[in-house]
Amino acid sequence: MRREGTVKARRSDPPGESLQLSCSRLLAVDAAGEGAHYRFIGWMPRRYRTWAYVAASEREWAVLIVPEWHPRRPVRLPRRQLPVGAVVPGGWMTADADLSAPYPARLSLAPSAACEDPGRVLCAAPEWLPGDSGVCEDSVSPRPVRPAA
Repeated sequence: MRREGTVKARRSDPPGESLQLSCSRLLAVDAAGEGAHYRFIGWMPRRYRTWAYVAASEREWAVLIVPEWHPRRPVRLPRRQLPVGAVVPGGWMTADADLSAPYPARLSLAPSAACEDPGRVLCAAPEWLPGDSGVCEDSVSPRPVRPAA
């Protein structure tokens, strides 16, 4: 986890002023693991520019990994939504996503452009392997309902 640099925050008490503080101060914890200076009371959804890795590509679907969100959880998207040059397995792309999402469907992943591997300094390595669970259960699109027999 990054601890250098600064972040912008908003206090929860009135008047809710904005402040800028160092990452190390924000993330400091006491012996019990609680925030030494600040306590997190919630997480507001916000879209971030991030990277996505094409782990697999089927006929109509692609399996993506968004390492900054979770390096092992697959995200399925229709191949037609991927940028040109990022459809092949092993390709990288930039995308906007809500990284506070609890599961893939809530990421609202919006691929934007194919790119080179951002490297491990900027982005964690994808750890998903074909055959890992979660490919079908965590789809972005709804599954078709089979008619009752």
